[in-house]
Amino acid sequence: AYGESEAGAGYYVQFSSAGLMVAAGYYTMAPDQLERFRTAVADDHRGEELAALAAAAQGRGDRLMALSELKTAPRGYAKDHPRVALLRRKGLAVTRSWTPAPWLATARVGSKVTGAWHDMAPLVSWLDTHVGPSTMMPEDFDTV
Repeated sequence: AYGESEAGAGYYVQFSSAGLMVAAGYYTMAPDQLERFRTAVADDHRGEELAALAAAAQGRGDRLMALSELKTAPRGYAKDHPRVALLRRKGLAVTRSWTPAPWLATARVGSKVTGAWHDMAPLVSWLDTHVGPSTMMPEDFDTV
């Protein structure tokens, strides 16, 4: 199941034979979103804030993901930029997964999902503040 907030973030829950996965963020960005994202990441204050939020997510065992990313720095950004790994991304979402377990068939699932989204909220809030929803129509998207 997938849903999107008014601010632009996507929220995702997946049940499968692999277990439960919860995600939030911007899995892929339209060109206008990507431009705002890269500008914010390159900014020393805003970019460092995102880098700290991403490190905190990884520190709790969550995974950062995107639909795709560049192999090198995007045009106009130094290949040795301190946040080049973030600049290369064409989206940014956080995921948390659990392997199959008996509790997946109980009401405890709800608290696990909401707890994960609560933990992801600071990074998602950063994205909503500095990227936001696209103002482009899907047919206007080019490869970025």
